[in-house]
Amino acid sequence: MWMILSGAKSPRDFGFFQAERELFDTKMIKKAGLKGQLTLWPVLVEGREVDVDVFITVYGEPLAKIRATAAAALQIEGRHRTWILDDGRSDDVRALADELGCFYIRRLSSNGAKAGNINHALSIAKGDFFCVFDADFVPHPDFLVETIPFFVDTTVAFVQTPQAHGNLVNLISRGAGYMQAVFYTFVQPGRNHCNAAFCVGTNVIYRRSAINDVGGIDTDSKSEDLWTSLLVLQHRRRGSGFSRRRSPPAGTP
Repeated sequence: MWMILSGAKSPRDFGFFQAERELFDTKMIKKAGLKGQLTLWPVLVEGREVDVDVFITVYGEPLAKIRATAAAALQIEGRHRTWILDDGRSDDVRALADELGCFYIRRLSSNGAKAGNINHALSIAKGDFFCVFDADFVPHPDFLVETIPFFVDTTVAFVQTPQAHGNLVNLISRGAGYMQAVFYTFVQPGRNHCNAAFCVGTNVIYRRSAINDVGGIDTDSKSEDLWTSLLVLQHRRRGSGFSRRRSPPAGTP
């Protein structure tokens, strides 16, 4: 109960708001003629330009779902690279990536499942930060605006954002969706106050150096998100930011 009550405190402090204000260099943007091209704006953390990769993990999901997520990821404000990590090894997904202008990665095997897929991508992509979205979670355009400022605190290793669901059409799906809402509204913010929030595998952004420090995304369990969180928090004592911003609706489990 005390953990839930402690979650009422906003995770955004003065440092966050200062970093948010300085996230983009408006003078440089105007000089470069990029005023209306938000996806090309360089992202700054403490005055230093950082590179961001957006990973969409794919394994046989319907092409329409992948398209919706990839198209939205491309529209995230702030310069970034959008990658489709296709463990389903689908030529149709490759063609979709070419059509949309996403980078495409296909492995020869599926070793390590989703964690292995992400680790393989990290051997190719070299951003300072990387986001992970499942194929059925569509990001908001301001995802980076809502999350990157937390990293001005150098102890923050990841920022996990809540999930929302759009198929609450019957008793079962509504119940599943509401249970998730309780977790993201009350439990996770309280855990964050105690430096114990954990990743849930999607709608998350990581500091790459923090993941490198623990040897990459954990591949010893199907719950790679939870175990990676524990490794980061326990072994490196990295703080975990938690944003109350929700992703657009996906389907309930």
